[in-house]
Amino acid sequence: MASASGDTPAAKQAHKGWPKVHLIYYALAAFNIAAAIAALYLSHVQGEIYAMNALSHEKWDRLYEQAQSLNGKASALSLPAAGVFRTGNAAGERKQLDAAAKDFADALEALRSEISSSTPEMIASHPLKTIAYVQQASAPPIKLARETLDLFERGDSAGASQAFLNHERAAMNLRKSLAGAGSAVRGIEDAYSAGFHARAAKLKQYEWIIGGWLMFTVICMLLHGQSIGRLMRRKYAEISAAHDQLHEALKESAAHAASVENVNDDVSKLNRELHANVQKLRDAQDEIVRKSKMAQLGQLTATVAHELRNPLGAVKTSAFLLTRKLKDKGLGVEPQLQRIDSGINRCDNIITQLLDFSRTKQLSLEPVDFDQWLGSTLEEQAPSLPASIAIMCDLGLDGRKVPIDLPRMQRVVVNLLSNAAEALSRKNDGTVTDVVRDPRIRIETKSADGGGITLSVSDNGPGISDENLRKIREPLFTTKNFGTGLGIPAIEQILAQHGGHLEITSKEGEGATFTTWLPAEAQPLRRAS
Repeated sequence: MASASGDTPAAKQAHKGWPKVHLIYYALAAFNIAAAIAALYLSHVQGEIYAMNALSHEKWDRLYEQAQSLNGKASALSLPAAGVFRTGNAAGERKQLDAAAKDFADALEALRSEISSSTPEMIASHPLKTIAYVQQASAPPIKLARETLDLFERGDSAGASQAFLNHERAAMNLRKSLAGAGSAVRGIEDAYSAGFHARAAKLKQYEWIIGGWLMFTVICMLLHGQSIGRLMRRKYAEISAAHDQLHEALKESAAHAASVENVNDDVSKLNRELHANVQKLRDAQDEIVRKSKMAQLGQLTATVAHELRNPLGAVKTSAFLLTRKLKDKGLGVEPQLQRIDSGINRCDNIITQLLDFSRTKQLSLEPVDFDQWLGSTLEEQAPSLPASIAIMCDLGLDGRKVPIDLPRMQRVVVNLLSNAAEALSRKNDGTVTDVVRDPRIRIETKSADGGGITLSVSDNGPGISDENLRKIREPLFTTKNFGTGLGIPAIEQILAQHGGHLEITSKEGEGATFTTWLPAEAQPLRRAS
C-alpha cells in the first residue's frame, strides 16, 4: 500500500519536517516583529520628546520675544514726556501717554496670563515674581510722566524738566526689571530643556536591550535559514522538471503575445491616423466658421459705420456752430459743448476702426522709403500723444523701399501708437495720468529673415496678462471702458492684405511689444479674409 501511494520513507520524513519548520519560522517572525515594534515605539517616543522640545523652544522663544517687546512699549512711556518740550501740546501728549500705559499694561498682563496658563506653578513662580516687580516698577515712570505734563501745562518748565529727569531714572529701573523678567522667561525654557534631555537619556538605556534582542533574532534566523536550505535542495529536482515544462509553455505564450502585439500596433497606428484626420477636419470646419463669421461681421460693421457717419457729421457741424454762436455769451455751457465734441470725436474714432476692420477692397501699393515715411507719420501723430511720453526711434532700413498702401499702413502705425500710449497713461475728466514712471515708447525697424522687414512698437507699461494675451486677437475683445475690440483685428487684417503678420509678446510688469512683419517685395493683391 505504501509503494502504491508513492509515500516513500524520505517523503514521509520530509512531510514530518515541514510543520516544525513552520512553527520555528512563526516563532522567529513573532520575536522579530516584537523587537521591531519595540524599536519603533522607542523611536516614536524619542521623536515625540524631540518634537515636544522643539515646540517648547518655539513657544518659549515667542514668550521671550513677547517679554523683549515690553522694552519697546516701556520706551514709548517716555516719548510723551520728552515730546511735550518739542511740541508744546500737553493734552495731545497726555493722550499718547495714556495709550502707551494701557498698551504696556495689556502686554504685561498677556505675558503673565500666558505663563500662568501654560507653565507648572513651580517653574512659573520666579518669572511671575519678576513680572510683578515690572508691574510695580512701571507705576513711577507713568506717574512722573504725568507730573511732567501737568507742570509743563501749568507753565512750570523748570519743574517739568526736573520731573522728566526723575522720570528717566524711574524708566531706567523699569528697564532693569524688564531685563530680569526676560532672563526669568528664558529660564523656563532651560528648565523644560533639562527635563527633555533627562527623559531622552533614560530612553537610551533601552536601546541596548532592544539591540541585543534584534541580534539574537538575526542569529536564530540565520540558523533557521540553513535548515530551510537543506529542505529546499531536496525539492530542487522536482522544481527543475516543472521549470522545463514551464519554459516550453512560456515560449508558446511569447509567440502568441508577439502576434497579439503586432495586431495592437496596427490598431494603434490606425487610431492615430484617424485622430489626426478628425483633428484636421475639425480645424478646417473651425476655419470655415471663423471666416464666415468674420465676413458677416465685416459687412455688418461697414453698414453700421456708414449709416452712423453721416448723421454724426451733422451733429458735429451743429455743435461747431453752437460753439461759435454761444462763445463769450456767458451762458456757462462751454463744458457741455466740449463734452459733446469729445463724444463726437470718440464716436468718429470708433467708426474709423469699424471701417478699417471691414475694408476688403484691393490695396493700392506704392514703393516708399519706409524709414522716411515712418518718420513723417510719427511727427504727425506725436502731438496727439500725452506730452509726458518719450518716443525713441531706431530706424535701421537705410532707405530701403517697401511697397505699402499708405493710408492703411498709417492706420496700423496710429493704432499701435494709440495702444502703447493708452497702456502708459490714463485719461480721467480731461486729466492725463501716467501709469508708470518715465513712460517710454520705442519704435524700431530692421531687415528680417525671408526678405522682409519688421516694425516693432514697444512700451514699458504694465504689460498684458496671459489670459488677455490669448484673447487679444479676437474681434470685439477689449479691456478698455470705451474700446471696440477691433484695433488689433484691423491691424492683422491690413497686414494680411500686405502678405505680412503681427507678433505680440508681453510679460506682466515688463511692458509689451507689437512686431509687424512685411514683405519687401509686392505680393499678389489680396482681400481680407
